[in-house]
Amino acid sequence: MNINNTLIYTHLANFGSEEYVCKVAENVEEAKALIESGYEYITEMDGIKLFRKRKQGSVSSQGYLEDAKYNFSVNNRLKEKEK
Repeated sequence: MNINNTLIYTHLANFGSEEYVCKVAENVEEAKALIESGYEYITEMDGIKLFRKRKQGSVSSQGYLEDAKYNFSVNNRLKEKEK
């Protein structure tokens, strides 16, 4: 194998963006929704779990819908807590 042969084709590979979308979860239901939406757990700080998902060049309709469902469910829970 020759590294020059590899270098010829590496420009064809899409390594993706190094930018991420970050979301937080305060409870199991929020964490579950994030994982189901393709987010990966990173760490916990001050009792809040941090998740991330790599940004994509174009937003897929599926990813957009999953994020919208998560945001809707979080907003509903926050409204219920205020009552």
